[in-house]
Amino acid sequence: MKVVSNLSRTDLLRLNLSAIPRTRMTYVNILLFSSIVFIFLFWKDGVPDNTTGWLKYIIVSLGGGLGGMVGDSIFSIIRVLISANIKSGILGEHYYELLEDGILEKTQVNEGISKWEGVLEIVERGDYLIIKVSSYHFHVIPKRSFPDESEYKSFKHMACSLWQKAQKCVEDNKSIDI
Repeated sequence: MKVVSNLSRTDLLRLNLSAIPRTRMTYVNILLFSSIVFIFLFWKDGVPDNTTGWLKYIIVSLGGGLGGMVGDSIFSIIRVLISANIKSGILGEHYYELLEDGILEKTQVNEGISKWEGVLEIVERGDYLIIKVSSYHFHVIPKRSFPDESEYKSFKHMACSLWQKAQKCVEDNKSIDI
C-alpha cells in the first residue's frame, strides 16, 4: 500500500502543540523549573515562617515551573521550525510504501526502510498518523494525503497489522534459548 504526503511547517507546528500535554518531558520540565524557583526563593528570602509564606512559595514555584515549560516549549518549536526544510528531508513530499519487512520512505534527499521490528509505536494524533521509529525520528502522514477516510483507515490498519506481527515475532525470538 502506498501514499504520497506533503509535510509543511504548519503540520510540524500543529503536531508539536498537540504533543506538549501528552509527553512526560513536559511534566519533568515543570517539576524541574518549579524546583529551581523554589530553591531560589529559599536562597533569597529564607524559610517562610507562616502558612501564607509557604503558600506564596508554592504558587510562585508552580507559576515559574509552568512559565519555564512554556518558554522551553516555544524555544523548541521555533528551533524545529527553523531547522526543518525540504533539503533536510523533513518538509515537502514524502513517498511511503508499506512493505512486509518495514515502511519505505522516499524524499527528495533520502530513501530508507524502517523495519517494523524497530518501530516503537504507531499512533493517531488528530489529523495525523505517526509512526515512531525513535525518540527523535517519526514518519508523519497527514490524513489529507489519502483520497478518502476509507483509504486512510486501510493504510493505518495495514501498518498496525504489519507492526504488531513483527513485534510478536521479536517477542517470540526473545524467549527462545539458543
